[in-house]
Amino acid sequence: MGGRLQGEICLRSRMAYNKSKNVEAAQKLLNQGKVAQAIAEYQNILKYEPRDQVTLMTIGELYIRQGETFQAIDYFERLAQIFVGDGFLTKAIAVYKRIAKLAPEEIRPLEKLADLYVQQGVMSEARPLFLQLAEIHLKNNRQPEAVGLLKKLLLAEPDNIRIQIRLADLYQAMGQTREAIEAYVSASQRALARGDHGECEKLADKAIKLEPNNLAAVIVKARSYSSQGNLAKAAQLLEQVADLEKGGEQTELLLDLYLKNSDWDQASALADRVFEADEKNFGPLQKVVELLLQSGNGEKAMEILEKSRLPMIDAGEHEVVGKLLNELAASMPGSIEPLEWLVELYGRTSDPLHLADALAHLGDALAADHQWERAKETFEQLLQREPESDSAKRKLNGVLRKMGLLAPGEAEELPEENLQADIPQPPAPKLRSEEEESAPEAQAKPAVASSEPVLDEETQKFIAQSLTDVDLFASYGLTQKAIGLLEAILRRAPRHTPTLEKLLDFVLGAGDDRRTAELAAQLEQIHSETGDTRSSERFGELRRRFQRAAGLTDEDLASALPAARPAAKEAAEPEPADDSIPEIAAEPVPEEPALAAAPPVEKARPEPVEVNSRADRHAGSRFVGRMGKPSRRVASQRGYGWNSCPIASEARRWTYASHETRGSGGVPDWRRTPCHSARRGTGGGGVRCRRRRTRSGQA
Repeated sequence: MGGRLQGEICLRSRMAYNKSKNVEAAQKLLNQGKVAQAIAEYQNILKYEPRDQVTLMTIGELYIRQGETFQAIDYFERLAQIFVGDGFLTKAIAVYKRIAKLAPEEIRPLEKLADLYVQQGVMSEARPLFLQLAEIHLKNNRQPEAVGLLKKLLLAEPDNIRIQIRLADLYQAMGQTREAIEAYVSASQRALARGDHGECEKLADKAIKLEPNNLAAVIVKARSYSSQGNLAKAAQLLEQVADLEKGGEQTELLLDLYLKNSDWDQASALADRVFEADEKNFGPLQKVVELLLQSGNGEKAMEILEKSRLPMIDAGEHEVVGKLLNELAASMPGSIEPLEWLVELYGRTSDPLHLADALAHLGDALAADHQWERAKETFEQLLQREPESDSAKRKLNGVLRKMGLLAPGEAEELPEENLQADIPQPPAPKLRSEEEESAPEAQAKPAVASSEPVLDEETQKFIAQSLTDVDLFASYGLTQKAIGLLEAILRRAPRHTPTLEKLLDFVLGAGDDRRTAELAAQLEQIHSETGDTRSSERFGELRRRFQRAAGLTDEDLASALPAARPAAKEAAEPEPADDSIPEIAAEPVPEEPALAAAPPVEKARPEPVEVNSRADRHAGSRFVGRMGKPSRRVASQRGYGWNSCPIASEARRWTYASHETRGSGGVPDWRRTPCHSARRGTGGGGVRCRRRRTRSGQA
């Protein structure tokens, strides 16, 4: 009953409220000079309409007439807050200006006014207000409040160097040295970005004066010198910094200064210091080697690579090392060491395709240097890996002949085996008619078709993402998933060469002779169309070997290949007239006889090389296992020690890394290692690695 009665009373009071009557009553009271009673009438209106803006303004003005300034400010602040809440910032600013004039010694109205100017983005009005407030706080010995205001202003104007310097000076006056140094360095960096080198160095000197060994201040000052072209002065400043061998921004900057000044000795010495302190930090050495090779200083680059290549290989930087060694070998044609390092690299990383090329180059270099015995061993090693390589056989026989171990007439030439796959060829070109021959020569010639079709942007993104996923699958030993994803790429881009080569590596490791022959034949066809004779011959030898191992006929292999792309010339030429000369079909070339066995020679001389045993034919397909790594049995047969077996090294690394994760006092968790998975048959490729060490050459 009580609540109901109260509601009825409230309703009656609302029904009794009449704003117009209250306004008329207030006006009569004002005419009679009764200001206090008029204010009371206006306050009655606010009881029912507390957000009435006109009433709030009127009451504030009446209080000012009465001389009650603080009462007026209260009503004006209520009005300003309503304007801010409704988004009328300009009206709120006008109200706060009125308040600031009424109470100039008050800080809160000025702060509100400054914040509103910042919200509007009018920094020309906000900045003097912030500075005025900071001065007021400093006069009243309120330094923390002044710092807070300057920091708030810096948030609004981060590029204002004057404010940063004022803040730094204030920190220094307050005895906050660390904050002062940071502010001076920040202001110095801003000045450098603006190109004001004099101001930059001046501010950096202030920071160095507070802390002589401040690294950030030294670096920004050195950058200022470097920007002005004074490299020697900048380097001299950085050379005084301690612990340069630990690396960091100061070391990188000093190394860049040495390299820009072509001071190779100083750059090499600094990179050596960093590398000797931490062999995993080979970045500076790599940068020095790259620039040395670009400048043609191969000898110096070879000295650095001699000690840095193995740690880089162990860190997984195989592609970087291979790129540097290939560039080094190209810049030093007569040098044998880079080629030996390439063979070692590809042997450690189990890269059979690149290893064959590296062995061939090394053998050629040794033969050119008349090191016949080493050249013979190199070509023999190459033939062990590629028994069907006719070029390797010819080179080895040439070396044997130079050594006097082979009669001049023996194995003079090795005819090509009649094992060419029936690869579809583009249609034969048609003879031009008389009208076409009389056409002006200025007619544009059609461009030669590329081996790979132009892929749209969506397909390129799909291929890039898929190849990234393939590498991820391979790193976890999910070989079948990686192969499936590569096959999916080829369904969208059948002639994408990098995908074909990556898939060839996987199927070669999986021991799929048929698929290996198909992919090698497809790559042979693509490189033949592009005119890359060397790559075409290399994949052709691989195709012939695995075609024979899989027992495929030429027809079987040709049917598995995609049709060759038509020549671009036919697409560009108009259709010939009815009286054009018909196509001239090429006559079939008679098959050449199969490779005949070379006649036996005397016992003291080695036989001409002709390797056709099935075990060696399968050596390439059985040499790699899970993730393209060599199995232990084949590794021992090919001269790998147990310590150099890549998958065993990876297994040991995973095993040692699991000591801490298990937390059992250094006892390894064998279930986390790839070797355990391989023993249980869960590893890809059927590879089995055992933890126990064995004697060299025993599985």
